[in-house]
Amino acid sequence: MVARDHGIKVIESKASRSSDYASTVTTRVRGCVDRLIAGAVFHGKQPRIVRIDDFILEAIPEGHTLLLHNHDRPGVVGAVGMILGEAGCNISRMQLALQRERNEAAMLVNVDVAPSDAVMEQLRMLPHVISCQLVEL
Repeated sequence: MVARDHGIKVIESKASRSSDYASTVTTRVRGCVDRLIAGAVFHGKQPRIVRIDDFILEAIPEGHTLLLHNHDRPGVVGAVGMILGEAGCNISRMQLALQRERNEAAMLVNVDVAPSDAVMEQLRMLPHVISCQLVEL
């Protein structure tokens, strides 16, 4: 109802059985960037992000979260960790996902403190990083 009140087109569909999880909610957003996000609840009370576009993972949706999309090459994870560490941004969780056919990867990185704009720009400038955005969950 909130989305509709803001002029966002909502299409709701239900299935009696999800193919991957007992309780899955999938959202597709179309606009400047098309994005598909799927979430599930584990053990009746533990929410997880289980899919972002073509990337399958299991991430806790909580707090300051970096979403990185990169070419699957050695050193990307280490470089991200170094930049965040030097900026005093502690990584509390990190989930990785691979799209082998495209040789691309995705990373969800939960941090204790939101990185500054300068740190975000450093991450975006890393070799092999396709995109990097901060999401507040």
